[in-house]
Amino acid sequence: MPDNRRPEFDKFLKRYFDFSNIFSLTESELITMNLEFSDYYLSGMADNDVKLQEKNKDAAGGWMVHAMYF
Repeated sequence: MPDNRRPEFDKFLKRYFDFSNIFSLTESELITMNLEFSDYYLSGMADNDVKLQEKNKDAAGGWMVHAMYF
């Protein structure tokens, strides 16, 4: 993760892993968070010349991703 993005990424992680409020989020809100994660992932992988396909909102998952954590 580039140093200039680290503070915003740390804030994102607090929101992403806030399981005490997870059940107040909709499927759409969870998909948005998963897509946001992909932006950070790509930013962190930029130095490794990693190329991913264009974001696909249907592939981002919502509850599916968080269910794996549970």
